[in-house]
Amino acid sequence: KSQKLRGENYEGTNYQTVKEFFERSTTIYKDRTFILEKFNRKGSFEEITYGRFRDDVIHLGTGLTKAFQLKDEKILILGETTYEWYVSYAAMLCGVGIAVPTDKELPENELENIIKRSGAAAVIYSPRKKDLIKKVSNRCPSVKFFIEMYSDEGIDGRFVGLDFIKAEGEVLVQYGDHSFMEIEIDPEAFAVLLFTSGTTSQSKGVMLCNRNLAYNINAVTPYVKLHLDDRLFSVLPLHHTYESTIGFLYPMAMGCSIAVCQGLKHIVNDMKETQPTALIAVPLLIETLYKKINQTIEKSGKAGLVKSMIHVSNALKSVGVDIKRKVFKDIFESLGGRLRIIVSAAAPIEPAVGHWVEDIGIMFLQGYGLTETAPIAALTPDFDRRVGSAGKAVVCDQIKIKDPNENGEGEVLIAGKTVMLGYYKNPEETDRVMEDGWFNSGDIGYLDEDGFLYITGRSKNVIVT
Repeated sequence: KSQKLRGENYEGTNYQTVKEFFERSTTIYKDRTFILEKFNRKGSFEEITYGRFRDDVIHLGTGLTKAFQLKDEKILILGETTYEWYVSYAAMLCGVGIAVPTDKELPENELENIIKRSGAAAVIYSPRKKDLIKKVSNRCPSVKFFIEMYSDEGIDGRFVGLDFIKAEGEVLVQYGDHSFMEIEIDPEAFAVLLFTSGTTSQSKGVMLCNRNLAYNINAVTPYVKLHLDDRLFSVLPLHHTYESTIGFLYPMAMGCSIAVCQGLKHIVNDMKETQPTALIAVPLLIETLYKKINQTIEKSGKAGLVKSMIHVSNALKSVGVDIKRKVFKDIFESLGGRLRIIVSAAAPIEPAVGHWVEDIGIMFLQGYGLTETAPIAALTPDFDRRVGSAGKAVVCDQIKIKDPNENGEGEVLIAGKTVMLGYYKNPEETDRVMEDGWFNSGDIGYLDEDGFLYITGRSKNVIVT
């Protein structure tokens, strides 16, 4: 273990585009496992390597840009978390065009609205969304192609299988067409369009660029040490930047693996099967795990014992002896046995829950940000953890409090490399939230003397369904 001085950051990364770390990781780690997913409910988890992921991304990218002439177009991605969602998003970021990751739960009219508002030239969707897409397609004449994941169907009107496009791309690559990997990525160019929550008429399209995403990696690496054998457990929806950036691009940049959870009711079994080391979650999920585990402890009549073991192990830890993993072995086993980090973001969490996570020997980190910051703006350094805080401004951003009151509280403003390009076709709204280069988050909070952020409320009433 490196003898790090408290408050001294790790050496971070300095990526400018996603393609840069895609290129690096898929080459260096080509034989390592990248994605674990169960493609068959009754089967076991399949492991997909970085090398296969690289080939799939390049073949899809080549097929979309050359065979299907979709270069620089907007392509909407719709579906549950699955391997071909990751492949589609990576292909977009590595040079196809502008990705529009979309909430798979949207009703028909809102989906249609977003297809039209975004000006999408194609829609990539999972097989589960087929009926919805069929209905919407009739009312979206400007969409050139509706592309179904896991289908190798040839072109049928405007419908085509993603695997068919991939196969077309593969033929081109075999015949020496390397144009896709030669596409130069402008770090500042509009690359991702994300519609924020809220009903569609009010939802705002956030425009992000490759620099925003690459600097999220540069933001996290100085504060958190991930190792090659770390495995992230993916349970949140991928159309949120929290999951698509921190749950996907970040582990990709680090050479780690990602286990795809098969749905909320499968969390415990999937964790046991894939043995993840890190869980990226929202407070509700962590609070649910906390309640479940504590109910089990209560039922077994060991609540008192666990409490006293927490005291004993905390006392020992303060003098450098860590026995937590041994003492709380049963709890660890129920989470797969290897969990070492839980990250909570997207909403404030009950500090008691965070303290409990630390008490049983799991590192508890908190992140803070919004879609407009792609999403990370603040994060807990793993070497200076403070439960209750939303973290410390990341190295590529600054945070300040606007017009603080007597308690130091005010609106949280963010400036720096992770802040969006602006709102899509909405300069008035962009001007409303940007103040001399500072983005007004609409959150209320204060900074402590060490620069740790505490969120205490929300200035605009935000209803998120």
